Amino acid sequence: MGTGAQVTVEVEGRGRWVLGHGAIIGRLWTADLHLPDPRVSEAHALVSLRDGAVVLLSLRRRVLVAGVPHSEVPLAPGLEVELAPGLALRVVDVRAPAEVLAVRLAGGPPQALLGGCSVVPGTPWRLVPGQPADAALHLWSDGQGWWAAGPALAAAPVGPGAVLALPDGRDAQFASIRLGGAAPTGAAPAGLPAEAPGAAAGPLRLVVHYDSVELGLLGSPPTRFGGRPARVLAELVALGGPVGWEVVAREVWREESNIHALRRSWDSALHRLRARLRACGVREDLITSAGPGLFTLNVLPGDTVEDRS
Repeated sequence: MGTGAQVTVEVEGRGRWVLGHGAIIGRLWTADLHLPDPRVSEAHALVSLRDGAVVLLSLRRRVLVAGVPHSEVPLAPGLEVELAPGLALRVVDVRAPAEVLAVRLAGGPPQALLGGCSVVPGTPWRLVPGQPADAALHLWSDGQGWWAAGPALAAAPVGPGAVLALPDGRDAQFASIRLGGAAPTGAAPAGLPAEAPGAAAGPLRLVVHYDSVELGLLGSPPTRFGGRPARVLAELVALGGPVGWEVVAREVWREESNIHALRRSWDSALHRLRARLRACGVREDLITSAGPGLFTLNVLPGDTVEDRS
């Protein structure tokens, strides 16, 4: 069972393309929709299934719909998305699956598999986005079906009814579920705290440059700071929505290939960033967890965010 997500798009002068979940649009010749154009990034955008909808995710800079920038665009027939000035794709058809594969870990609730993810040890066992090195199981789709692999398991297909043993003797059970019947991998919590203890009240103003940010209460003089904490904040703004820590970290520390060193750098920068938020007199939960391994901006009504990067 694959994700079943599929979108048909047209690009003027380049014909019609059918793209599935995980398809990359970009300048690289290996991209699923190859656009050899200097205005397009190597990996410019990604087709993804999010909460039952087929969406286009901007990977580096936001895309435009009717002149308005977006980091995530739900796709519908007839929609035009501008990837770069004068370069647009038109959505012809969209098909989202009624059912997806889900996994139940050690008797917990079923969790839908909507992208490459892994089962990691803990109490309880967790399903996280990406492929961390300490995972007991790696799960991914090839577009046609789902596969699993682990330290003691060679890559093998999995589907509804499959049962795989976890290292503590309990099971990972796979089943087909209707979308909406389980929380997607890394789904955001139903509500976020409105204000961190001790934070100053009032709407915030955040102005993001490539290597610095300006932050403070709306109507008050902002504080400007740079360095890696500022880069983390800038990338979270540019990428939009809940995003895996590794995705952000690899943009900030591009020279680092070791996943454990990358995680240490991320944790250190996040600690320093939250210290900066306290120093600016604003709530620390401006950067908040949105599920296992995911982080997002907690933008409240009245807050303003400007991306000048």
